[in-house]
Amino acid sequence: NDVYLRSNLPFPNPDSVQEFNLQSSNFSADYGNAAGGIVNIVTRSGTNEIHGTAFEFLRNGAVNARNFFAPRHDGLKRNQFGGSAGGPIAKNKLFFFGTYQGTRVRDLPEGRQSFVPTAQERAGDFSSLSKRLTDPVTRQPFPNNQIPASRLNSVARYVLKWVPLPNGSGRQLTFPMKTVTERDDQFMTKIDLNRGGHQLSGRYFFSQYTQPALIPTENVLSANNRANHVRVQNIAGVHTFSVSPTLLLNSTFGLSRQRGGSWATAPWGWPDAGSKIAAPSPPELSMSITGGFSISTNHDGQFDRSSWTVREVVTKIAGPHELRFGGDVFRVYNHTVNVYQQAGSFTFSGQLSGDGMADFIVGRASGFNQGGGEFKYLKGTQWAFFVQDDWRVGQRLTVNLGV
Repeated sequence: NDVYLRSNLPFPNPDSVQEFNLQSSNFSADYGNAAGGIVNIVTRSGTNEIHGTAFEFLRNGAVNARNFFAPRHDGLKRNQFGGSAGGPIAKNKLFFFGTYQGTRVRDLPEGRQSFVPTAQERAGDFSSLSKRLTDPVTRQPFPNNQIPASRLNSVARYVLKWVPLPNGSGRQLTFPMKTVTERDDQFMTKIDLNRGGHQLSGRYFFSQYTQPALIPTENVLSANNRANHVRVQNIAGVHTFSVSPTLLLNSTFGLSRQRGGSWATAPWGWPDAGSKIAAPSPPELSMSITGGFSISTNHDGQFDRSSWTVREVVTKIAGPHELRFGGDVFRVYNHTVNVYQQAGSFTFSGQLSGDGMADFIVGRASGFNQGGGEFKYLKGTQWAFFVQDDWRVGQRLTVNLGV
């Protein structure tokens, strides 16, 4: 588990799962740190015979129906492939199991629609609008909805160099998006040893996901806010010792590491456009115009964390009582460098001039939000202990007591 977020780490592929268990309520005391639900997954192990699987799943946009408003079919191509193998190293004692899964996604989205200023509006001519525009500074109407050239904002002019002219009716613009690629690779190896009353199991899991940053070179509206790279590794070891028919010891060790974060996808930042605000590097862009276009790019971020856990559980059967007691200790580390919202976000709602696009052209935002980012360097250790007694009072009554 990711003990910092209290959520699961990436799962291995289904061919490696032996058993899946979900508990949504009535947790026993040994799950006292959990809330909402508990998921336990048991991975497969090797047997005395060699067995293997192979799989390939394919999705292709060529067999999908075309969106009515799109000029062509979507370009989705998704391949998910892999396999598993397991068998004996020493029969009845030592076994191996391994699995791999790769995922490749190539997605060329259907045409996207937005609403952008016309050539006349970029020059300040909003005479085609039926509503009257008001000067946000003087609160007087613009004569014939004509904005003087001296009032055209230089930052807006810079932004519009990266925004194509309409190619449909009115302000409508339909444009293609860039091809999005995703790559995910994961593999797992596992060794099991059975010897006398001892059962030992060791597992290593690796997962790496990459979605490259797509930085537009002409149309800033084609920028997206998805660009990530994450590597997850975890090691787990379990030792189960049957001391006697009524006494069982279970020792668990887990170590997990996650490295990676997000990539910036903006071709320029607000200071490059002439806006005198503090902004991070690499840049990020966020703005929206009511009734018009919006720009939303990804930001740079590094989210590194790791943890290790040691857990010991003793189970004792004494007559009608099944007693379990034990505890665990885990150490968590979190290092975050996240410039989220440092670049600022502009909103042009139209409440100042009467039209959101006109507000943008004259550089009068109705809203601006800016944050300081998120920066952490956190370390901590937590100890936990529990006692549980499942008391079978009779054939029809069992009392579960725990703390």
